[in-house]
Amino acid sequence: MKGLLLKDYFAIKSSMIILLIGFVVFGFGVSFYAPPYVLMLIASIILGQFVTTTIYSDRKCGWLKSSITFPTSKKSHVSSKYIMYALLCLLGVVVGLVLSIIITSIRNELVCCIVDI
Repeated sequence: MKGLLLKDYFAIKSSMIILLIGFVVFGFGVSFYAPPYVLMLIASIILGQFVTTTIYSDRKCGWLKSSITFPTSKKSHVSSKYIMYALLCLLGVVVGLVLSIIITSIRNELVCCIVDI
């Protein structure tokens, strides 16, 4: 199972880094129009969608046909996708929480600076 999780991680690693950088920029812009805690929900949904990407890429490259020959069960293949989804959603919540805390503190400092002027 660890190998299946690592396979999925390495498949989405570069895309995930780019998406997280884009999410930070997007989150800062959205935070002025929506409550910052909404970023936790958006991040978990976006990162959770990477599992569908891995499922599609596995199907496209023929991984499912060759994985039958491995000494792992179908149950472990399916379980690894669910575990990856849970881990990515948890990562999304953590990233969204950290980003919302940072943005809230920046917004409060900006408001204090504007009020002082």
